[in-house]
Amino acid sequence: VFELHNSKMNKLIGKEYTNSTYRKFIEAKKHTGNFIKFRFGKSDILLESIKMNFLKDFDFYLKLELGHKQITINKSIQRVRKIIKLALAEGYLQKDPFILYKPKRYTTKVVFLSNEELNALEKYQFAQKRLAQVRDMFVFCCYTGLAYAEMSNLSKEHLVIGFDGNT
Repeated sequence: VFELHNSKMNKLIGKEYTNSTYRKFIEAKKHTGNFIKFRFGKSDILLESIKMNFLKDFDFYLKLELGHKQITINKSIQRVRKIIKLALAEGYLQKDPFILYKPKRYTTKVVFLSNEELNALEKYQFAQKRLAQVRDMFVFCCYTGLAYAEMSNLSKEHLVIGFDGNT
């Protein structure tokens, strides 16, 4: 089912999917295959033999054997679940073995700059112009709350005159 999914996805690169998304599903298939070899000593298993503990064991494998963080593990499991849903839709499986699965929570610790740190960064004189530009973009993101990707996509058409007359 993974192969069926990935071959269709490959044909839709540029139309419905990006190459990056396709590569992530190729990686998910590889990790799943390696896990099956590790856990069951086989190159493949029957879809009907997959039970809820498959995802728990897969989570454990990705965490301990591959050293993945929980957010990465959740994305890998999400991709495996998509394949299982495809198997259900195609009639290869009668019931969803993962119906009661809840992804493990993960917390991201966000570190904020203090006002003093932000001021020191703003005033710091870098020897290289490129580093000064990076600093300016970072400080801009700090003040606007924009993520880097949003900031990097800004163009002149996004600039407007505010109520105070400034751009």
